[in-house]
Amino acid sequence: MKQNYIKILEQEAIDLPETMSNQEKEQLKKKLQKHMEEQIKMRAKKRNKIHMAWKTAAAIALTIAAVPTCVYAYEEISDYFKSTVEKEGYQIEVNIEQPEETIQMETNTLTTKSSVQPVMLIYPDFKGYTVDDNIYEEEYIGDAPGYYDFIHKDGYESGKEFDLTLIQIDTNTDKNFFIRDAKEMDRLKIDGQDAIYIQTNEIIGSQYNKDTDYGQQLIVFYEHFGYVMLYDAQNGLSKDSFIEYANQISLKKCEASKASPYESLSNYLAHNPMGMENTETDASTDAVAPLAIISKDDVIIKDGVSYELLDLKVTDNIKEYIEQGDDVACYGWGDTSKYTSKDGTLKSYIREVIEDGNGIDTPIGEIANSEEINQKFVLLTIKVKNTTNKTLDSIEVGNRMCYLSEGDEPQLIFPNYRIPSYLEELRAYSDGPTYFKEANVGKGFFLKDFKAGQEEIYHMGYLIDEDYLDQMVLCFDNGMSKDKNRNFWDLRQ
Repeated sequence: MKQNYIKILEQEAIDLPETMSNQEKEQLKKKLQKHMEEQIKMRAKKRNKIHMAWKTAAAIALTIAAVPTCVYAYEEISDYFKSTVEKEGYQIEVNIEQPEETIQMETNTLTTKSSVQPVMLIYPDFKGYTVDDNIYEEEYIGDAPGYYDFIHKDGYESGKEFDLTLIQIDTNTDKNFFIRDAKEMDRLKIDGQDAIYIQTNEIIGSQYNKDTDYGQQLIVFYEHFGYVMLYDAQNGLSKDSFIEYANQISLKKCEASKASPYESLSNYLAHNPMGMENTETDASTDAVAPLAIISKDDVIIKDGVSYELLDLKVTDNIKEYIEQGDDVACYGWGDTSKYTSKDGTLKSYIREVIEDGNGIDTPIGEIANSEEINQKFVLLTIKVKNTTNKTLDSIEVGNRMCYLSEGDEPQLIFPNYRIPSYLEELRAYSDGPTYFKEANVGKGFFLKDFKAGQEEIYHMGYLIDEDYLDQMVLCFDNGMSKDKNRNFWDLRQ
């Protein structure tokens, strides 16, 4: 995905355009769930200061080295690349070596590294599945041509969905890329081609591991064609079924006019920092703007919009908010019996604390302990005003909740725990507001348009673990540590 993937998802999966169909919304939600599941595993990078990119579905690493020789073929073009795979501990390294040029002697033609062999992706009608190869425009989630989603008739919750990306090898790279946290790796043949199957670790010891988690990958090397096929699948799809489906999907040479969409490797790597350099980088060398902790009694102005806190209320009963209906809840209230008593009082839940590993010689995530936690509902009443002399469109007013460490010089902390999936939805997957009374249903849940000088009063509610009430701050920093306006409203109780 693109480097601004998190930001796009946090906004767009909540602020859905009016033109999107229900299927498109469900698939956006699936992508966000999948991303957040993997984000939980990767919390280690923030504290261990290891230079690691996201370990998402189809996390492949490709090292391509130039070979300054020619390979001659008699009847067909030689391989566009050669692949090797090595596994040590939980880490898998995938290497691809690409010749400088290949020559087809019969036709006396030269094929260079940048040449593209047109291919057609062929797949049958899998029972119970539909295929979509262009569900979203790129600005929503960053899917490029060559992405194919095999959607189960029972949807994301079936745990049986899978997808693939067709990657054309077009470039060299001088860095090593790895797949980390691999529990299992098998070498096999898929469609007659060399391939590897990878099962990544779930959060070890978690009761909240789900069939909907994406933890299976297949990497198929079409060396004669110059392509790699990257698959990933939910854990509810059996390994045998996953391999069986992949064996029924193939590539066939064709005319350029009939070629299937693909993504070039150079473009894929630019959008997907999937690999992880085999070095450690001291994150303290990054330029990080200082935190600005603003009193809740003060007004914050960001990008021409002022925010004034009129009231803050903490309660453990949300009956009156649930009774307002699903339109005021980010993803709807769902099965309220899971988290409230009959009178609307919030229930406690079991929170799992994750111990981080590096994904090389230790798993990335393992449950260290579990604890019973009470929840609170924090309701903010905020006056928002356009202080400029022009109209401002699509202003996001639903800021996320963040947390500070204790001490004289507090820093942002990233609680590293796992919670039930129903709470992930209620918390908008990233500590966003659960409740927004003035939501624009169908236009954008947290997006508002303001005319010059216009002001409005909004009511937003957050589900917060009780033991974090004395550490909570409302975030106005765009999620970027280098944002020059790192302002945080001090809401600590």
